[in-house]
Amino acid sequence: MRSRRAGSLVASLVVGIGTFAVVPPALSADTTPGTLPFAQNWSSPSLITLNDNWDGVPSIIGYRGDAMATTNADPQTVLGDGSATPINVLAQSAATSATGGIHEIEASQVVALQGSGTADAPHLVVRLNTTGQTAINVAYTLVDLDADNAGSQQFALHYRVGGSGNYTNVPAGNVPDASGTQGDTFPVSALLPAAADNQPIVDVRIMTTDTTGSDSMTGVDDIVVTGTPGGGPALPVATCPATLVTPAGTPASADVSATDADSAIASIAITSPAVDGITLTPTGAGTATLNVAGTTAVGTYDVVIEFATDDDPPQTT
Repeated sequence: MRSRRAGSLVASLVVGIGTFAVVPPALSADTTPGTLPFAQNWSSPSLITLNDNWDGVPSIIGYRGDAMATTNADPQTVLGDGSATPINVLAQSAATSATGGIHEIEASQVVALQGSGTADAPHLVVRLNTTGQTAINVAYTLVDLDADNAGSQQFALHYRVGGSGNYTNVPAGNVPDASGTQGDTFPVSALLPAAADNQPIVDVRIMTTDTTGSDSMTGVDDIVVTGTPGGGPALPVATCPATLVTPAGTPASADVSATDADSAIASIAITSPAVDGITLTPTGAGTATLNVAGTTAVGTYDVVIEFATDDDPPQTT
């Protein structure tokens, strides 16, 4: 018997009386998973032009890390999901800034982290697609950009699979103190565990924590993530709105799609129990439109759409 790896893509539909509800706007970042090899050296000044906006930086976002850690906490132990803390970056900042958080330092062509009493655990998250890749290696260089060295500026490297939940520490990414003489560099290169191989979403996080006194402004430069081709057929990656809401009697629709790194999407189907008035119309390779007729009864419906590839055996999501 051939085995099949399967998952579910669930879209919740609500049909009722009231104003049409729109899915909340996306975060101010491009969180499309980057493919390998991945690199970012911050050489373009157009990457970050507005405070707290990462739209121009593919696959990377920064968070301020408020209330994630106490002063002098070892960042290797701060493994919670920090995405509920403020998205943060100060555009066109300076290495002399005393503000905690994440800074774009154009003069040095680098993005830097600086802890504070508010920015307890500032961090960068790099979202990657490691499909078809094994032996994932993460490398970057920490750079001391100022003369503030009151305490040890600790740095850690974390990863997680799937884009949500807690992180796992990568001991090889530990830097006990990235402060020294201004201009000193601290190279990091770490192999991720095998759990990060061949995955549609792997988040890599680089974090520091607030230290005693004035924190060092520390650049995170020359980020390079590589892998070795291999690892079997890729899993498809689906895109679907989390919720579609429409007033009773008003038809609505939403586009759904999926892509696969090493094969084609062969079929798209609703696999949840049928609901009168809710249908799926294929529109192209890997794309379809989910339709809600005006005659659909008032209610809330969980709709599961399965995408299958032409692999043998098919890969599904």
